[in-house]
Amino acid sequence: MQTQDEFLSNPGLVPQQHTVKRDCMICHEELIDPVSTSFCACRVLYCRECIMAWFKSSNKCATCQTRLYYLKPDYDGEEEYIYNEHEDENEGYRESYVFDVEAKFTCNALQVLILFSALLFLAIIS
Repeated sequence: MQTQDEFLSNPGLVPQQHTVKRDCMICHEELIDPVSTSFCACRVLYCRECIMAWFKSSNKCATCQTRLYYLKPDYDGEEEYIYNEHEDENEGYRESYVFDVEAKFTCNALQVLILFSALLFLAIIS
């Protein structure tokens, strides 16, 4: 599977001619520079500008949710730390954990929550 940059350089859009007024599935306005996709079976029509904006913010098809590319780490070279303080209710003492996050990932809030939960769990069982 491609990275986002690879996919965006050649997203496989197919220009479409249409004689009947149709609406874009993203903006719900009349199609401007209509295109369809060549990578999934849904073959829905979109405005070229709308689908390209969609692809820049999502790695899935706007209609059928087929995954199109991998999200890559977005690392800016700076170290970040996540600080979490945990109090053990049974023991009555407080432990502090500092996680060194080497890369920031472009992902949705659920993925961030899952990643943070996994890091916290690993720190607690260590």
